[in-house]
Amino acid sequence: MKFYSYWSKLTLGSKIAGLTSLLVMLVVFTLTALSIQREQANFQSELTTQAALLLETIPLTMRDQIYRMELDEITDMAKVVSNNEEVKMFIVYDQFGVILVDSSHSGLSFSQEADPLGEKLIALNGDQLYLEWQEDQLVVGDVIMLGNQPIGAVATGLSTAPLEQKISDLTRQGILLAVITLVFGAGLSFLLARQMTNPLGELTNVATEMADGNLSIRAKLHSEDEIGRLGETFNKMASAIQKRETELRNLAAGLEQAVTERTAELRQQNKALEKMAISDPLTGIFNRRYFFELAEIEIERSQRYGHSLSVAIIDLDNFKKMNDTFGHMVGDKILVDFTDLCLESLRSADIFARYGGDEFVVLMPEADCSAARMTAERLRKLVSEKTWVYDKGDDGFMTISLGITCMKGNQDLSFDVLISQADQAMYTSKQAGRNSVSVWEER
Repeated sequence: MKFYSYWSKLTLGSKIAGLTSLLVMLVVFTLTALSIQREQANFQSELTTQAALLLETIPLTMRDQIYRMELDEITDMAKVVSNNEEVKMFIVYDQFGVILVDSSHSGLSFSQEADPLGEKLIALNGDQLYLEWQEDQLVVGDVIMLGNQPIGAVATGLSTAPLEQKISDLTRQGILLAVITLVFGAGLSFLLARQMTNPLGELTNVATEMADGNLSIRAKLHSEDEIGRLGETFNKMASAIQKRETELRNLAAGLEQAVTERTAELRQQNKALEKMAISDPLTGIFNRRYFFELAEIEIERSQRYGHSLSVAIIDLDNFKKMNDTFGHMVGDKILVDFTDLCLESLRSADIFARYGGDEFVVLMPEADCSAARMTAERLRKLVSEKTWVYDKGDDGFMTISLGITCMKGNQDLSFDVLISQADQAMYTSKQAGRNSVSVWEER
């Protein structure tokens, strides 16, 4: 009753001034709260989208490095990502949740113990994404799968400091506007009563459009009073939000482009390394180690399905004499030319490799002794009838000795046994005068 009695004694101007001041202050706080809420929602949405983009590209890029435990490559990638000032931390885990690289520690140190977050990420399904809003960052993580098996995980923390600063700025601006309204509201009551409706309607429409996601809208207020400054603040806020959204999109696009380029480089390097690991550097055909791997697979397959398989060892006759006479460069050229001749003569299914020095080996799947002997004889004849260029204006003939062994599908023979048998057969050809084919027979 006292308040009503006091209110009833006030002049209309005072009432309008008081109500206007209170109303404008309420509008200021309401719009500021809405803006803060919208800014927070937009920031969280944009930060979540950015995190999803990061975790869509980084695991694919780092899958091969984590699978091969290439810590140098992993560390380089971690440095690239963590150099971004918006990334507070970047962690890479192995398949057991043990930290491989942690950007929050000096030197990106390597850990020996399972990390609780790493264990959570390893336990995720391939389609799941780990999200956790902490006090000063958004922590996101994902498991890296190879087939149906997890081989590692990555986690990154994106800073929320820009949001906190924006909320602080908006809060101070709201308080400032409210104080100005209270101080000048009474004196401008009648003027505000006439001029407030349209500007507030404009601000309300702008706030609504912004809340609906139209960040390009701006308040069209030309006055220089509190409402005009409020409109200017809203316009600055809208510009800042729009600029922030553009920066985030550009950042995500730049990161994606960098990851794509780095991935292409790594794939090219991996292809070159893989080829070097399995090839003979002189002739370009398979080397001995990789030939043994392929041979074990073919022998197992032949035994499983009961198919025949043959192995032939080829030795160039008197190759050492040619090397001593014409030099190693000529000898290397003869080895390369001989390799090309064999590749043209052998089947595409045959596995041809350099066994060592002037010895070569051929594995012929689905070939019994008769077929293997025919192939060996054809190759022997091609070599012996070809004119080999030793040096400028100096050419001659060359012969080869071949030893063959065969395995029927029902035989349980190891590759070492087959190689030994083919080697013995090849020496039989040598003893028979060279330029011949011998088939190993059990004595």
